[in-house]
Amino acid sequence: MAHCRGECPGDRIVSVKIAARLLPAILLAAAHAHAGAFELAIPSAVLEARLGAVAAPSAFIGAGLPVLSATFSAPAPVLAAPALSAYPAALGTVPPQPTPAAAAAPAAGPRIVAATSRDLDGIMSIENSSFLEIDRWPKDDWAASLADPMTLVKVIRENGRVAAAINYNLELGDDGKTRLYVASVGVHPDFRKRGYGEALMKHAIEAAAAHPLAESVVLHVRAGNAAAIALYRKLGFDVADVEARYYEDGEDAFVMRLEPLPR
Repeated sequence: MAHCRGECPGDRIVSVKIAARLLPAILLAAAHAHAGAFELAIPSAVLEARLGAVAAPSAFIGAGLPVLSATFSAPAPVLAAPALSAYPAALGTVPPQPTPAAAAAPAAGPRIVAATSRDLDGIMSIENSSFLEIDRWPKDDWAASLADPMTLVKVIRENGRVAAAINYNLELGDDGKTRLYVASVGVHPDFRKRGYGEALMKHAIEAAAAHPLAESVVLHVRAGNAAAIALYRKLGFDVADVEARYYEDGEDAFVMRLEPLPR
């Protein structure tokens, strides 16, 4: 589920991952592996057990790929889908190949990258400085998200610190449509007013648009969080539903959706 932090402070949703919804999440992760963002370590036998009669893993991941490597080595040739060739450039997770002159130049400003366990303390600093105590995720929950191959956690680092973070995954909605669900997005107070919250949300939207199965981006936001709602509306989201007393303190949540995706 989702929250909006930093430039849209104070929202929180706990992500619910259901085994029956693993197929689209596997495909999202495969798309990221193809883009070189990261790779999964899931034996094909496990995938077959999860996919059941839907299709053999090779139908989705590519013949001759029994295990997706758990390294950050060369990307595997997975999930031949339209527009995946442009996926790294669209997300900015993989830098363009530098020319000899560019290689010697100083690194550019902060960019969005896959989080690792080394980012956990920085993410918790965002958590503890940007959210009400009742809305904060425990450190164990964040650690589980970082270890879960079905969940993507991305960060912006600046000067050796985690400036902003986002957590999202692909799932099937109650309407049977595949959607990207933003579970959390936040910016540390020291790095606000730099557009990082908006950049992370655009990153998630582009990830959904690059995936052949995703039809929308969905999140929850506190009904009283005017700053977050304004940001989401700026990005094209509309209020699709209201969930009464969704939050622990009794506040309602707006379910906001971006559909169709900008392709």
